[in-house]
Amino acid sequence: MLIAVDVDLTVVDTLTPWLVEFQMVTGGRRVLNSDRNYSLEPEMHRIMAEVGLTTDVYRPMDFWDRSDLYDNVNPLPMARQVLHRLNSEGHDIVFVSSCISGHIESKKRFLDKNFCYHAGFVDTVDKHWVDYDVLIDDRIKHMSLGHKHRPNAKHILFTGVREDGMPEQNKDYIKAATWSEVSRILN
Repeated sequence: MLIAVDVDLTVVDTLTPWLVEFQMVTGGRRVLNSDRNYSLEPEMHRIMAEVGLTTDVYRPMDFWDRSDLYDNVNPLPMARQVLHRLNSEGHDIVFVSSCISGHIESKKRFLDKNFCYHAGFVDTVDKHWVDYDVLIDDRIKHMSLGHKHRPNAKHILFTGVREDGMPEQNKDYIKAATWSEVSRILN
């Protein structure tokens, strides 16, 4: 069985450091983390305008272009153990994630360091084109497209980092808030 696993907000929390940095730059202003579509930029720009910051001074999306973005982060609790167990049971683990050119090498180093047994890495926005049996991802968009293109595959919506604002479970996917839950689903 081939298990395709997203990286950001699925095996590693990169959202929290981004929001913490933004809060520091804007003097303590917090971005509400409730947008299901990941469009935090409009809220960030609104806050920046309120505090007098322009994109000449700070561009929030530059966070994602850092060449060391993944060098000092750790996998989410139990991600390493669950994926290692699945791999030791004979399943291939392939990471599928969309990258910005600046951080791709850092992401690969993170995966090689923490999941050295993985069978590969695919940099793509169109995860449904990967020939998987299971997809674990934090975005509803990938669950819907995955179910449409791979109706016989299992789709697990990982909600551990962004539980707020997530819809109720539906026929397209199974929700899991922790890697222990992912383990139970795949047992």
